[in-house]
Amino acid sequence: MAIGRKTVATLVVFAAIVTYYAMIPVPPNLSSSDNNVLRLSAFIMDTTALLRSLPTKAHIHWFNFHTWLGTGPTFTDPSIKYRDMRTDGGVRIRLYEPIKHKSRRAGLLYFHGGGFVYGNTRSHHGLTHHLAARLDAVVVSVDYRLAWQRPFPASLNDCTKATVWFLQHAKDFNVDPRRIAVAGDSAGGNLAAAVAARLTFNSEYASLPKLKFQGLIYPGLQFLDLKTPSFQQNSNHSSLVLTKEFVGYCISNYLTGTTELSEAMIVNNHTSPQAKKSIAKLISHDLVPAKFKSYDYTPPGSQDFGDTELFDKYSKVLLNPEASPLLREDLHGLPPAYIVTCQHDPIRDDGIMYARRLEEAGVDVTWKHYENGVHGMFSLFGGPTSLETGRQSVKVFIEYAKKQLVSAAPTSTL
Repeated sequence: MAIGRKTVATLVVFAAIVTYYAMIPVPPNLSSSDNNVLRLSAFIMDTTALLRSLPTKAHIHWFNFHTWLGTGPTFTDPSIKYRDMRTDGGVRIRLYEPIKHKSRRAGLLYFHGGGFVYGNTRSHHGLTHHLAARLDAVVVSVDYRLAWQRPFPASLNDCTKATVWFLQHAKDFNVDPRRIAVAGDSAGGNLAAAVAARLTFNSEYASLPKLKFQGLIYPGLQFLDLKTPSFQQNSNHSSLVLTKEFVGYCISNYLTGTTELSEAMIVNNHTSPQAKKSIAKLISHDLVPAKFKSYDYTPPGSQDFGDTELFDKYSKVLLNPEASPLLREDLHGLPPAYIVTCQHDPIRDDGIMYARRLEEAGVDVTWKHYENGVHGMFSLFGGPTSLETGRQSVKVFIEYAKKQLVSAAPTSTL
């Protein structure tokens, strides 16, 4: 049977696509299976960018599907039951509870990642279900509003409301309110840090039990400097999930509800010269150890540039420490922090800077750095597109959380 021209053309295009992605550079020292996952991730990110041009939410569903696959969508544990519900304040959550009765459990609020634009409780279901089972704890996964629904501070407000509600109603779920923590990956790490700061520094929350710890998994913690060493080294590789274009798109949407900042942000032109100087010490490259600046890095030159008009329009949100926790000058009194950073991650240095500044402020810090780690690995741990570093990082986080939630004293590894 003769093969039709359309079939031949389709096969040629398919072969070209496979060849292209097979040749995409990936980090050294990874297993062949991990390399294949990263090449698939590059394809997902590229097609997500293409789908964004359509007047639909197809790009969101496509991205979420990839995350869902990575977290282990088929994971089930008969010891855990879960249900979707709303808090008293109307925030949507997915609540996981161990079935076996126990006299007071620990609790964990988890804020999913996705650049404030993607992700939901379903995309991260495998992960949060796994955390509940392995921690034998009640886990509250928060389905906060995303940037395309309502920009900053809607996401943070939802996460704060859910946290306050859980602290106030912990006993209704057989949870000890003194043994509750917050955690999140990527954008969720930003939200976990911001919630922890709100509950620490805002007097209206003074009567609530203190959070046991804040788990910040490769968090993005500032949006003023996209020329950090890690951003210079890693933001041009599509196999590393985060590209500078993707970051600019997501953060601009989160902060403004538009893409107006996207292009200016990736070249640090969205701030004024004066603003750059005013926050320099808070996000200084000097906070990053020398070994992380030994390659593909150019130290900051003159900071006398920027679109002052654009900055003035959005200065309140750009300089708001609730959006960028690294911009908070006084970090004393915050809960113990567990911070994960990845060598091959454009926002690696945000976590490193925060770990350094927290420790200088007397906060207990446990810093876990993964030399072979990539952004997104924590949610790529249990499915067909999982990574070895994903499985390892989830395992180590669970070990830390178990010790902290039982009441073991936090330790620093920085």
